[in-house]
Amino acid sequence: MDMRRLLLERLNLATDTAMPVHIISFSYRYGLPDTADQIFDMRFAKNPHWDDGLRAQTGLDKDVAAFIAADPVASDVLHHIKHILSETLVRMRHEGRPHITIGFGCTGGRHRSVWGARQIADWVAEQGHPVELTHRELSANQPKG
Repeated sequence: MDMRRLLLERLNLATDTAMPVHIISFSYRYGLPDTADQIFDMRFAKNPHWDDGLRAQTGLDKDVAAFIAADPVASDVLHHIKHILSETLVRMRHEGRPHITIGFGCTGGRHRSVWGARQIADWVAEQGHPVELTHRELSANQPKG
């Protein structure tokens, strides 16, 4: 038995409780989030920035979300991300990790990363984990998650 598990058991700290998950969207232009444990790159998805009607909106807006969700590759990759997280969240929780931070990045940090972060935050919450969602590049006036 490893030292971490031994300490958790001796201190009666459960490893089977829901692990808090912080999800952050960001722009690669401004660097990776310092606290991220896992990063998913969303730059492969169709970019709403090139659609004049969507450029000023964000991944929180219905039209942008529908645009990205209509990209079959984006939807497929999101499915795979959920599969990866379904395995890693369980493992990390059993290892006694107190929390995890997951980053979603794209070029501008306003559309694709925001959409991906939002989709995964909703899914993680459905799995019973407390979730904190941050959209780093959205202005203070934008609704947060």
